[in-house]
Amino acid sequence: MAANSPAGVRVVKQNGTNGGVDGTIGTNGGSAGMSGGNIWRNQALRAAIWIAVILVPTTVNSFSRLTEASWRGETVPTWLPFTLEYSSAIGMWVVIALYLRARRWVVPAAIGWKRSIAAHVLIAPLFCLGHFLVMNGLRTAIWSAFLGRAYGLNWVAELPYEARKDFPSFATFVLLAAILERLATDPAPAPVVARAKMATIEVRTSSRTLFLRPDEIRSASAAGNYIELATAQGDVLARQTMASIEEQLGAGFVRVHRSHLVARAEIVRIETNASGDFTVTLRDGRSLPGSRRYRDRLDTKTASEEAV
Repeated sequence: MAANSPAGVRVVKQNGTNGGVDGTIGTNGGSAGMSGGNIWRNQALRAAIWIAVILVPTTVNSFSRLTEASWRGETVPTWLPFTLEYSSAIGMWVVIALYLRARRWVVPAAIGWKRSIAAHVLIAPLFCLGHFLVMNGLRTAIWSAFLGRAYGLNWVAELPYEARKDFPSFATFVLLAAILERLATDPAPAPVVARAKMATIEVRTSSRTLFLRPDEIRSASAAGNYIELATAQGDVLARQTMASIEEQLGAGFVRVHRSHLVARAEIVRIETNASGDFTVTLRDGRSLPGSRRYRDRLDTKTASEEAV
């Protein structure tokens, strides 16, 4: 079925649940999951790194506990060190996931360096407490369900002990998150001389005013009373309305949803479902929902839409 779409973009329409998905991305010639050739944008890879960071030392520590007990001549059930270590690992995965979800609100790009440092100082004890509660909640449940007795948690002794280990771990995870974000960021392609001639827009955050070039912004999304701007340097929370941002960014951006505005040049794929709503995939691998009421704004005279 012929239709119009942004230049150079391969569009796939899914009719109901029987439709397939074409992995072609127009002129990019790659897979939708690996935009722009930067493997660090692949969410599965980044998730695997976070899993490995906890899983590897957890497994090593479990076997080390058994070995050390053997050296001391102690008889320790094989399940015990694994239960202790992996309950700690699950607790750590939970608090890491919560931190990563909230991280966009506390990075320097969103609130400035001073506020970001202060926010992380406040988050650190919550991180430690969350890990402690999940870990010992699991242990208490296991001891009760399988051993028929209480785990015997000593809050006064064990909470400070775990906190001494968790504070350095939290700092390490913050650094790892920053490194992964940096690796996923492509250097801006425009030369410095050309950049100086480009117009900028004024973006007001809670603590400062930024001047960004439109080509630095990939998308804008409503986030409560803020607008979240996705840029190559990280997310920025702007104290502006979607209407004002849309007006400032101009024709290079298109509204795909009441809550989402995207750069046309960043679109690599559009998937339309049977209801007429659609999903837009950007070069950084993110997918944003699109509403059928905004579908005609994407129309140009350069590509075709295929029914699958």
